[in-house]
Amino acid sequence: MGVLSWADTHICAAHKGDDGVMHGHTWRVRAFWEYDERPIEQRKQFLERTCWTMDHTVLSDHLRRAEDMASHIGGLVAAVRVDVWREPEGMGATWTA
Repeated sequence: MGVLSWADTHICAAHKGDDGVMHGHTWRVRAFWEYDERPIEQRKQFLERTCWTMDHTVLSDHLRRAEDMASHIGGLVAAVRVDVWREPEGMGATWTA
């Protein structure tokens, strides 16, 4: 694949757990793109704007898991890989194109 560039941001949002109880997390989000000399700052801004639509919201049931968030964000930002994880808990998921 060659060289990948990446940028990251975070999302703070609530969702219902498997038990139906509403609670929240802070997720770290890191997206990777194939390096093509495009400034990474532009891609970071796009990633942040995309993630802000989920930030400080109640996530829908289809976005409540890191696996679902990673694939959703990957499609929106045209990344080749997206990592989403909850840093304090040490859990997350990786989506690849």
